[in-house]
Amino acid sequence: THFCSLEMGDVQMFSEISPQEKNKLESIVSTDYANNITIDFTSREVDDLGTTIQTMADNGVKAFVIDSYISIYTRGSEFEKMKVVVDMLATLKKELNILIIIIAQISKADARDDVFDFHGGNILKYESDLALFIRKIEGEEETTKRHIHCEKNRIVEASSGYGIVTEYCRTSHKIEKISNFKDYGVIDSGGKQVGNRKLKF
Repeated sequence: THFCSLEMGDVQMFSEISPQEKNKLESIVSTDYANNITIDFTSREVDDLGTTIQTMADNGVKAFVIDSYISIYTRGSEFEKMKVVVDMLATLKKELNILIIIIAQISKADARDDVFDFHGGNILKYESDLALFIRKIEGEEETTKRHIHCEKNRIVEASSGYGIVTEYCRTSHKIEKISNFKDYGVIDSGGKQVGNRKLKF
């Protein structure tokens, strides 16, 4: 896996992650898995990123994670930039038979109105095989619960549009519980559901 950290530099990234995550990274570095993970802080230009992906794929890398695509630099308007970046990544994915995971954000207005669109437009969602939106649940920001909404799924179309609530373990980083979002809500003292909690990205 090749991880492109385009939003944060190396010093910022490693200073902001939690002690538990640092321990997890250290445990990975001390195993054979360390040879399977590379982190890139420099491929911000769209042409540099394309060259990096091509080179790494030629060397056997099959999975790429980009955080975040809006930090990739190219000329033009915001729409033109996004089209260039998304077209390039979609072409590389198909030609090289690789997995590309893109971390993106949505606008504050869309988050407020529960609109599942990526920041800057829908080109990214249109070209994606799978689009997942992950957000915190209001009132439980400090818990390990997250709402995951599947907005698009070309792989298993029947599962599109559903929402689940996951609970994960902070130490192992493994999901321990999955609940149907339709069944998740605020329960009063009498055991009755009085409405779903609000979500925020």
